[in-house]
Order: sequence, then C-alpha cells, then structure tokens
Amino acid sequence: MEKSKTRAGVTKSFGFAAVLTGVVMLAGCGGNAPGQPGSSYRGLDLPSILKDVSRNPDRRSAAAASCATQFDRKNSSFPFEYLVIGLLDVPDEDAEIAFCQALVEGAISGEITESDIAKFQQPRSQRGLEPMGDLLRKLLAAHVRLTSKQA
Repeated sequence: MEKSKTRAGVTKSFGFAAVLTGVVMLAGCGGNAPGQPGSSYRGLDLPSILKDVSRNPDRRSAAAASCATQFDRKNSSFPFEYLVIGLLDVPDEDAEIAFCQALVEGAISGEITESDIAKFQQPRSQRGLEPMGDLLRKLLAAHVRLTSKQA
C-alpha cells in the first residue's frame, strides 16, 4: 500500500516536471516586440515572456494571461491543475492563472531567474529533480506574496 502511494507521488512529480518543461519549451513565432506600447505576448515562448516582464513589471497582467493560454488541460496526461490547486490552495477554475501569476511575480521579483527556467530546457537526466523543488518553493513564496498584497 505504502509503496503504491510513493510510486504515485513520484509519477505525479515527474508528470508535473514534464508539463512545466513542455510549457517552458513552447516556442512561438511572430508577434510584436515585447515591452513595446500596445504590444502583446502572443506568439512568444514562456522564457521570453518571463524575461520581458522581469524588465517591464507593468505588463504583469498580460504576461500572466499569455502564460495561462499556453496550458491545455485536455491534452495533458498529467493532472496539472490538481497539483496547482493543492499547492496554491486555489479553486479548480483558477489553477492556470494562479500558477502563471505566481510565475510572473517570481520573475518580476528576481526570485525566479532565467537560469531557473533554463534548467528546464535540459533533459531531466542532466538536471535531476532538485530544480523542480526549488521552483515549487519559489512559486509558493511568490503566490503567498501576491495573496497577502490582495488581503
């Protein structure tokens, strides 16, 4: 019984790593130059969005919305939203945007760096699992900052 729970937990952590890696590695094409007035993040990959928003914090809403549109729950074999719902204590319908807002907040604060994101562009066999734990801690800290600002 205990072995089964552990195996399920490991499978879920690998699944989350795969989902996050896929999101980070999504590549876009075209779109307006980020940071330009009237521009959007449409067509940009997530690392480019995070890099730009860290330099242009006033674009946090657009960056979070663009990040959230890159998730497609229906095509994921990993139940990503359940991890986010549990980690960030948010309703199901807010899972993607809460995750993305925390990711954007972490990038703006400098807590989540380009180096952190670059680690997920490496194969898991090279980077190991430590970066996932680091990122989850940083996401949780950013989410706590966001929710305490709203209170």
